[in-house]
Amino acid sequence: MPTADTPLPTTGHAQVDAQLRALQACCASLAEAQPLDPAIEAFKAQVRALFDAEDTCLADADAALRDEQQAEREEFEAFADEVLSAAHFDGAELQRFATAWCLGHLHGTAGRLRQVG
Repeated sequence: MPTADTPLPTTGHAQVDAQLRALQACCASLAEAQPLDPAIEAFKAQVRALFDAEDTCLADADAALRDEQQAEREEFEAFADEVLSAAHFDGAELQRFATAWCLGHLHGTAGRLRQVG
């Protein structure tokens, strides 16, 4: 699995790619973050900014693509509210989770973004 420092593929949408790079930088700092809760909040804020950028790109997409995107956002928010805290993760675990989440999200969202050009 790539590390938090491995370059991510691009989506072809400058705003989304910029948000992905910012999120990757956030992920790279998680293992060493102390205290952890502010780093977790920064990660969640970066994920939300990424979703917002993707939503902008998908604004004119068909309803099914927008629904997929909304479902993924809701799933992240539920997980973030219930589990994403220093009580459940240490810095290294959080970094591994965040990096894996980013790669999984990128895989799904890149497909959606390719459909809208």
